[in-house]
Amino acid sequence: MVILGIDPGYATTGFGLISSERGKYELLQYGTVTTPPELAFPRRLNMLFEDMTRLLEVTKPGAVAVEELFWGHNITTGIGVSHGRGVILLAIVNGEPKILTLKDILQHYIDFQQEVVTRRTQYDLKKAQDRAHILEGLLTALDFIDEVINILRNSKSVNEGKEALMERFGLDDVQAQAIVQMRLGQLTGLERIKIEDELAELKAKIAE
Repeated sequence: MVILGIDPGYATTGFGLISSERGKYELLQYGTVTTPPELAFPRRLNMLFEDMTRLLEVTKPGAVAVEELFWGHNITTGIGVSHGRGVILLAIVNGEPKILTLKDILQHYIDFQQEVVTRRTQYDLKKAQDRAHILEGLLTALDFIDEVINILRNSKSVNEGKEALMERFGLDDVQAQAIVQMRLGQLTGLERIKIEDELAELKAKIAE
């Protein structure tokens, strides 16, 4: 992933572009964006916004990190900052850079967190449904274990065995594939109670 780091300032804004891959970081680009001190403050902010917008459009980072101001116990700096510090709330919204109000920022954050939770819930639900579906196929195989083993032993190929199971027991491709991928020893060693318990647990989770 490409990450854009920004050290904000209306006079000079520094930036650095790095690549993050499996815990390794590589510096791709760095520089500064400056505004002429003789211009009025609103004009300098507008220039900064335009330059940062172009930077975002060109680099297309996967994430943006903005450095926060920190002065520790430096009273002089603290007093200076308390007198006033211009801030542009610039963020990428739906792939486009936009200036946001504090309310907008908070709302987008809330929306993002809701989306994360929704996606995670949908992923967990789909995973549980897929697993339950396979377990139902395994229970069918256990009901006719001798016949299942006989079909697999007499099949000339894995695909032939899978198709025979689908036709004989009404299994679908996913269920039949899960069965043929198991060794015969694994099939005969399947414990019905454990499968039934896991299936019941998954169904209860899905119902929630």
